[in-house]
Amino acid sequence: MNCLIVEDDACLAYALSCCLEDCGNECQVSGSVQEALACLKTRKFDLLVLDYALPDGSVLPVSEYAALFCPDVRIILLTGHAVFAHGEHATMAPGIDWVMRKPVPFDDLRALVEYARLDVCRNALNEPACT
Repeated sequence: MNCLIVEDDACLAYALSCCLEDCGNECQVSGSVQEALACLKTRKFDLLVLDYALPDGSVLPVSEYAALFCPDVRIILLTGHAVFAHGEHATMAPGIDWVMRKPVPFDDLRALVEYARLDVCRNALNEPACT
């Protein structure tokens, strides 16, 4: 899968990128909202891994853009803040598929990325979801 990691902490961005690349994904890293939006306008991504708080603001504009213009992309929001603690991302930020709390357990991230991969593949084949 093509993944965009939006994280302003260079060490964490590197660790996330290594984690996802070890699972066979291609990763691009962005450190700001504006840079992430520019990436989305020039390349197709299957998965976005977004840090909630960036130096130039909340990453929600990235998820909103993706929801409108990249509807097949899956989004994992990473946060150390108390936002969306009760699942309200489903109504307040409908483009976000999953929320993970920092520190992120990499085994859990890998499992979620594999689940997203199955979802992306199923959408590419235009098959209905399993019930």
